[in-house]
Amino acid sequence: MKSLMKLFKKKADEREMQEYMRVERVGFWVMFYGVAIVMIVQLVLPDAEPRHLAGELIVLLVGCVVSLVGYIRKGLWSPRFKINVKSNLLFSLAGGVILAGIAALRLSGVPSMQGYPMRFALAVLIQFVFTFALTFGLLTVCAALVKRRRAKLEAEVEDADKN
Repeated sequence: MKSLMKLFKKKADEREMQEYMRVERVGFWVMFYGVAIVMIVQLVLPDAEPRHLAGELIVLLVGCVVSLVGYIRKGLWSPRFKINVKSNLLFSLAGGVILAGIAALRLSGVPSMQGYPMRFALAVLIQFVFTFALTFGLLTVCAALVKRRRAKLEAEVEDADKN
């Protein structure tokens, strides 16, 4: 057992570990966005069946949840954006527009929607509003969790400094 543990012992120094982390981070985001783009393309295709995307969706959602939990546990939000309502609104708007656009492309090929512009517009609008509201709500909850976790981590550091 001891020899097995020696086999898996880290052999990289701190600089190498940072390089591994950078490579892994880039690889993760390439896979993440690659899967998302492939799913969008497949959804827009005329013969696409959403149920055929179950595997990709599961992988994407597991990656999202693992990343989200890790970021919240560490009190991290974004290296580029601040935690505020403006950012939440911007990302929610972008998500709503993207998914409403996908819905518009998919519904444009549905025979029951052709000739009914109001039904088509209402379906796309509902998609936008639902996506916007859900995204904004989730971002607001996650932002509150990150703020609370940051405050707790800062309090722990201050307590350790006092002792």
